[in-house]
Amino acid sequence: YKRQVVGSPPADRAPQPAPAPRRARIPAQLYPITHYHNFDLRIRGDARTGYTISASVAGGARTFPQPLLLPSNRVTSLRLSSSFRRAGSNGNMQATGKALFKALFPPPIRKLWVDSVGELGADQGLRLTLHIEPPELMRLPWELLFEEEFIGLRQRFPIVRFLDSPNPPEPVVLQPPLRVLVAVCPANGTRSPAAEAELARIRDVLAEMPNKVEVDVLESASRDELLTHLRQGYHVLHYIGQGVVQGGQGYLVLQDAKARSSQASATLLGHMTEGSKLRLMVLSPGTSPDRKPGDVLDNVAHGLVRAGIPAVVAMPMAMEETAAVAFNRTFYRSLASALPVDVAVQEARRNILNSKSDSNGKCIDWAIPTLTMQAPDGVI
Repeated sequence: YKRQVVGSPPADRAPQPAPAPRRARIPAQLYPITHYHNFDLRIRGDARTGYTISASVAGGARTFPQPLLLPSNRVTSLRLSSSFRRAGSNGNMQATGKALFKALFPPPIRKLWVDSVGELGADQGLRLTLHIEPPELMRLPWELLFEEEFIGLRQRFPIVRFLDSPNPPEPVVLQPPLRVLVAVCPANGTRSPAAEAELARIRDVLAEMPNKVEVDVLESASRDELLTHLRQGYHVLHYIGQGVVQGGQGYLVLQDAKARSSQASATLLGHMTEGSKLRLMVLSPGTSPDRKPGDVLDNVAHGLVRAGIPAVVAMPMAMEETAAVAFNRTFYRSLASALPVDVAVQEARRNILNSKSDSNGKCIDWAIPTLTMQAPDGVI
């Protein structure tokens, strides 16, 4: 991309219209979809007064706010709460996805969606960007949206949790390799077997791309050590550890120089990386796959993006080993090939499903990663 600097127009010339939003063109030899349009869904309101949903697409078409009617009966609520449990069936996943799709797409918005999909060219896709203002709705598994099939598994329809920014981040122009910092941050000074396994998987996967990816590892990162490294030209931070939310603020759990538990707020991390080359954080819980799911890392991801990180991929729970390897391998290869981050996540989801022997059964791992970003076209 070339940045064009435009001064004030001469006095005898009328101001020119603002330039159209930038469009990310993906080389056709890398990916069948070369351009994505945005389909913006905005959720506002609160539990007391009720929620609303509205939609807009590039070109100006939009809908008036509609009531957002979330599932309220006990059966559907149980399906929602059990979606990320290993015992969940494919039928429960579909039922959850259908309920969420029905809530997001009342008739006026569904019509706009159908019309927008119908206007796509063969090499075009529609990025589904979710602008979710009520924090309590961030925890719902929107990645399970289902309309005849799971939307989150379609190449043409990436699902993104999006935060508006008055100054969207500019992509960094870089020459390979992609620089990745892996930081293991045990809360009690001792790495768990699950964290050890996650670190080993990441090392093995990134070692497969020696000419495209350069990786450094902080095996027991202290707070000061991590903050120092984040200013040293890394493009990606892959964090293995835990998060906490206190007073509405998200924190990553680190440790101090004496291996005691310490914390760094999302706001602090955003300030520390301002002006750096860091463009992406990947948050992995470093726990066993059978641990009860949570939404803490999702909340931390939201805070990190709000603090200025262009994009954050978070795992509310650990994936099984084959799924974790499939995700990391495809995700980092896609990034190293300069694909937009949402496309990289989408391809990684699809590869998880391909790696599972029960791909038509109970596989939920593909829906675990969530992507929150403020880059309007996914280019970081």
